[in-house]
Amino acid sequence: MYTYFLTAAIVAGATLVQADASSYNQNAGDQLLRWFNSNTGLFYDNSNNPYWWQGGNMLTTLALFGKLDSGVASQVAPVINQIYTNAPKNKPFASAKQSSDMSTYEKVYIPRNKLAGRSPLLRRQGDVGFINSFYDDEAWWALGFIASWELTGRIEYLNEAIYIWDDMTAAVGTTPCGGIWWDKAKTYVNAIANELYLHLSAAIANNVGSDVKQKYVNAASNQWNWFKGTGMINSQNLVNDGLDSNCKNNGHPTYTYNQGVILSALAKLYKATGDSSYLDQASLIANAAISTLVDSNGILVDDCDKNKNCSGDGEQFKGVFTRGLRDLYDQRPNASWKTFIERNAQSIWNNDLAIQNGGCFNGAYWGGPYATADASTQSCALDTIVAALAIN
Repeated sequence: MYTYFLTAAIVAGATLVQADASSYNQNAGDQLLRWFNSNTGLFYDNSNNPYWWQGGNMLTTLALFGKLDSGVASQVAPVINQIYTNAPKNKPFASAKQSSDMSTYEKVYIPRNKLAGRSPLLRRQGDVGFINSFYDDEAWWALGFIASWELTGRIEYLNEAIYIWDDMTAAVGTTPCGGIWWDKAKTYVNAIANELYLHLSAAIANNVGSDVKQKYVNAASNQWNWFKGTGMINSQNLVNDGLDSNCKNNGHPTYTYNQGVILSALAKLYKATGDSSYLDQASLIANAAISTLVDSNGILVDDCDKNKNCSGDGEQFKGVFTRGLRDLYDQRPNASWKTFIERNAQSIWNNDLAIQNGGCFNGAYWGGPYATADASTQSCALDTIVAALAIN
């Protein structure tokens, strides 16, 4: 059922890999495998369940990797087209349920082939492209298509991102707290959906003509002014997960991906405007994250890494941070950020790598020990490898 998509990691010298000549080609050619089905346009986990929002994130990773090497770009371009063409027809239905401790909500995805017999509403949701019930899901895909547009120049990818942005924009200001909801069921105002909207607005601004650019700059700057006033950025300069029913910081975890998305967003907004205050705020968040969200060896961790129980969404988070730090570094080079990215890439290679059946696999724990890999852990590690290659 699966076709496995092998991406070639072009490793620069010995910065990331200590290898002799006989093993170098294997390391370069087999670093990361992708669990991808070209017929459905989806990535799958080891239990044959389709990823959805993670697929948008993986799309970004592939496109950014392709921008570093023309050979990789030629491999990635048809995969992007298969995703664009086939994924909407096989999209799982998404809904929210309250977590077991009643403290928050969690996403539930039902594969499309299991929707038979359910209400027409559920089936119909599978026929609206990359739009679904969650604004953050939509934005991950939109950002993937921005990166795909930048790689290939295919205007339909940029148009898809703008179409998604329009859907998100219609929700701005509809919550009691301002900003946008996490989901269309209006259960939660969280950081990630709002950061992603900011990021997407700035990213589009950098990819459209001057006649319409200001529309997206205004959306991004207005979103940032709202976001920084919510208190979701705490006194330690880290972003908590969201707001409570009183529109106050709920004190939920400072996930690595929340830090990473805001770094990307502010870096892109600086690029669009030239206003260095955006980089100043991003620098505070970056420095707080690399000094706080790490283990004793300076390797990036979420809470699930500390407990060695990462699964599902949490497997994807850390790569979003290193990608965001790379975006910030591109606009304001900083030796400590470069060292951080390189240290984590090296640790992935040294401590989180298994060579099995001629393929190289990366698990969830960058500081080790290696645990069984899946598409999410592979792409998360690849984000960091790509960031390290890019800054060198």
